[in-house]
Amino acid sequence: MTKYKKIPGPFTFFIEEKNKLNYINMVLFGSGKEFLPYIYNVFFKMGQKGIGKFRIKFKIVDILENNKSIFNSKNNELNLNTSSTYFTNNKKSYSNITINFITPLRIISNNKFLNTFTAKKFISTLLRRIYLLSIFYCNFDPEFNFTDILKLAESINIKQKTYFQKENRFSYSQKKKINIGGLLGKIIFEGENLSKIYNIFNLGELIHIGKSTSIGNGKYTIIK
Repeated sequence: MTKYKKIPGPFTFFIEEKNKLNYINMVLFGSGKEFLPYIYNVFFKMGQKGIGKFRIKFKIVDILENNKSIFNSKNNELNLNTSSTYFTNNKKSYSNITINFITPLRIISNNKFLNTFTAKKFISTLLRRIYLLSIFYCNFDPEFNFTDILKLAESINIKQKTYFQKENRFSYSQKKKINIGGLLGKIIFEGENLSKIYNIFNLGELIHIGKSTSIGNGKYTIIK
């Protein structure tokens, strides 16, 4: 483990509001699913004590997995005997891929935030995250041929239609506001060999990319 500066957390989450309800979309990777009861307990107690400056209280209405309820609201019990979501390969042909960032993208290189980057840098960042999550939480070595994939990435053109969104959050551990802002908007990848690595982009939709993914950053969708 000493060769890795930081091991990614086994989850991502994204908060959105629908019909006056707040939805927390959380993805747990591999063995990370074992933490679900503890995560539920944390949110349950947070709801009782309240959150934020004004200690706003809330209650858990439902918990869904694959759009099916796994929560009994009457006795506050979880049904953990459920199946997981598995990634499936996509074998379609693609000459361009457009992704749209919903939450800020922060790619850091040599301790500097990158406003622009190559397709190779983007793909290598995503590959590294997939690899680490697979090794540490899924007991699985994806056995990427990094050399071939990154060589292929060099032939891919990239167009950015992005803008920087400033965003801060208060860190209780550091006792100060920290910058978690990043790029929003669209990124277009073009190249004849995109079909060979489309599944890497597809998986990226699920796991996010860049810094601060555990608090929701780096979430994108593929525009089809």
